[in-house]
Amino acid sequence: MKPKLRFMAVVAVALLAGQVAAMAAVPERPLIAASSQDVIPSSADTTASQPNPADIIDGKLRAELEVEETARFVVEFAARPDLTKAAALDDFTARGQAVIDALQKTAKRSQGDAMQIVATEGATADAFWFRNVMIVEGGKTLVERLSRLPGVKEIRPERIYPLVRPVARGVAVAVAAGDPEWGVARIGADQAWAEGILGGGVVVANVDTGVDYTHPALASQYRGNAGGAGFVHDYNWWDPTGVCGGVPCDNVEHGTHTMGTMVGGDGPGPLTPDIGVAPGAQWIAAKGCEDFGCSEQALLSSGQWILAPTDLNGENPDPAMRPDIVNNSWGGGPGDTFYLETVQNWRAAGIIPVFAA
Repeated sequence: MKPKLRFMAVVAVALLAGQVAAMAAVPERPLIAASSQDVIPSSADTTASQPNPADIIDGKLRAELEVEETARFVVEFAARPDLTKAAALDDFTARGQAVIDALQKTAKRSQGDAMQIVATEGATADAFWFRNVMIVEGGKTLVERLSRLPGVKEIRPERIYPLVRPVARGVAVAVAAGDPEWGVARIGADQAWAEGILGGGVVVANVDTGVDYTHPALASQYRGNAGGAGFVHDYNWWDPTGVCGGVPCDNVEHGTHTMGTMVGGDGPGPLTPDIGVAPGAQWIAAKGCEDFGCSEQALLSSGQWILAPTDLNGENPDPAMRPDIVNNSWGGGPGDTFYLETVQNWRAAGIIPVFAA
């Protein structure tokens, strides 16, 4: 195994175990459980047979539009590109770009007519190529017109996914604190440290509530930290919610907590003990959660940015700046496949996704 791949494997396993150990008192259920067999579709640009338009519109959305003039809804398209060729590429940048090209090509072909209809209705829409979906604000007539388009799979209300609120700090946890922290020792991360494996050369990310980039246990690991030149947030921070804007923040401290579990500390430095599993790794972040709820729009935008980080204006995407690993500490009920395609796309691009269990 190549050195960096081994590094990533060690860090990813440690981060996963670290999430379980650090969040053991906060029972989150994983959103999906993807096996290696379902990561990348094998058929090229697949599109299911067109269902009856009456069956495409979700019943809850129909009911909402009976009492409201407009609603916010998701239009899902069936077409899906074949990413197997992209996943076979060894070059990091080329592999990411190949995934992006395939996804964008499919989305452009699928969504063109829908965007024209949205425009003629005077409505607004956010189109995503990362998953072949659009999030639209419009009325009943627009919904019915979109449901008749070939390739539209489902039209439904936008969803909100929860974060689990941390439980109160208990005496048992305080007593267990030590050097190394009990969770670090329990998963054997300190043994990896003894071998010199601190996560160096690996970039991790989280899709969460944001990160306090000035936190003393996290500031030096932030990839946007340019030392004496200050901070560069382009390609290192993304906020589709508008809560924080162009500077990383965390309005509920959840994302700062999970990033601390991942990389908090400074290795063999003055911050003792190190609280993170991989204190030698760098981090970037996307704010996929407005607060203790994560909107589908913010999660989709964040997932797309993880694959192709952009500047703060959302322009000039660069897959070379994508992370090696991305953590997700939010979830939903069992059987929800909302994030399955996101995981498939990340894995096709060589990104290792980790979910809190």
